[in-house]
Amino acid sequence: MSDSAKPAPYSPLAMALEAYYQGEVASFHMPGHKQRSGRYPLADQVLGAQIWHADVSEMGGYDYLHAPQGALVEAQQLAADAFGAGETFFLVGGSTVGNLAAFLAYASDGQHVALLRGSHRSAYAGVVLTGAIPHYLPMVRDTARDGWFVADPSAIADLPDSLAMIHITRPNYYGMAVDLAPWRALADRTGAVLVVDEAHGSHFGLHPAFPRSALQEGADIVIQSTHKTLGALTQASMMHVRKGSKVNVDALKRALPMLQSSSPSVVLSLSLDLAAAEIRAEGPALFAAQLALTDHVRKAIGNIPGLDAYGPEITDGNITDYDPSKLVMDVSGLGLTGFAASAWLREHRKLYVELADHRRIICSLTLGDTQASADFLIESLQALANAPQTERQSLPALDLGIPPQALSPREALAKPMETLPLAQCTGRISAEYIIPYPPGIPLVVPGELIDAQAMQSIEAFMQAGSKMVGPADTSMQLLRVVQLSGN
Repeated sequence: MSDSAKPAPYSPLAMALEAYYQGEVASFHMPGHKQRSGRYPLADQVLGAQIWHADVSEMGGYDYLHAPQGALVEAQQLAADAFGAGETFFLVGGSTVGNLAAFLAYASDGQHVALLRGSHRSAYAGVVLTGAIPHYLPMVRDTARDGWFVADPSAIADLPDSLAMIHITRPNYYGMAVDLAPWRALADRTGAVLVVDEAHGSHFGLHPAFPRSALQEGADIVIQSTHKTLGALTQASMMHVRKGSKVNVDALKRALPMLQSSSPSVVLSLSLDLAAAEIRAEGPALFAAQLALTDHVRKAIGNIPGLDAYGPEITDGNITDYDPSKLVMDVSGLGLTGFAASAWLREHRKLYVELADHRRIICSLTLGDTQASADFLIESLQALANAPQTERQSLPALDLGIPPQALSPREALAKPMETLPLAQCTGRISAEYIIPYPPGIPLVVPGELIDAQAMQSIEAFMQAGSKMVGPADTSMQLLRVVQLSGN
């Protein structure tokens, strides 16, 4: 049977949209565009006329995300079945809202939580919103690959005996996955809820070539950015609860409406349902072409002098698995930083990579790629290798220590602040996050003392080309600190 002859995957939300059209002759309610194209010609030209017809609301009888009773109940349960969850919630605020909801549901003021120092900044926001006391698991430097990829597992021994929540990021930006067994054991010992931010691994567990999903590895709550690696629209994500988990699901149901819009996008929810429908309809075969393309590109990279694409050899020590759809390429053999390589590809090939650091670039191949896009990537990398080389910058052998915590993050952000030149901030309590991207690991968090080691790290990352996220002054000439008492 040809692809065009295949029956369309079953989507409860698509059927509900058809029923919506048939059940309403005229709209005198939100949204204001009334599902009519032609009124906004520029938007029609950019977005297409159909977008207006799909953008409906519960006012016309469509199911409501925050109180689902019909098609959304079925769609979320079918998604749970597709991903192997006991229960699934559609998120229209990205994985960010999933992380925030987990903190709001399972941590409160003064309770202790454990999280990786390399967590997404939404996890840090969750600490602030709840008033929880954070215990950070430090990231260890991989000297062989010159980077920070996983947390120090020995830090488990220093955690409190009672934890409300453990928050783990798996995989990291580089597609590397860690064994969850030690964290599952810690959750069982401390009574904590094990939450995994699997934003970059929504495809995990759906094909034997991919790592097992965090649900399969025993996480209680798993948050996935379905838009990152599957077919959903940007910002559309899912939160899964593991079958058999004893967590209080009602706590999540109370938290999510407080964090997501009371006018949730039907278009985003529909894209999640359609992505899950594809998985149900095709199963592992859905990913066969994608994996073949990735293997084709990785082999081609192996024939380009100066480029090194990571593969199974990275699964040593604390890294137990890796995502084959992430092409992590070390470009230092070309005499380039990852930043310089990314900039060259952008300028000369109009090709944008997913991430660049001081020695690597990452390209993600997904279901949306084709033989043509894969070949264009290979040609572009060959052109990069043949381009004139520039002097490579490198980071010094930094130890990303965790500065002393003088105040909780929430306490620090509630205090009066003052803005000082960076050079005058040593010894002061930070009132801002200082996070170099990459690697996305905070050097300083609100409430921590800006010590000499932190200052050294800030200067090193800035010189290497990392962008600082968090400070109001991204040039880092000025920084907000907690005002001294009496000022």
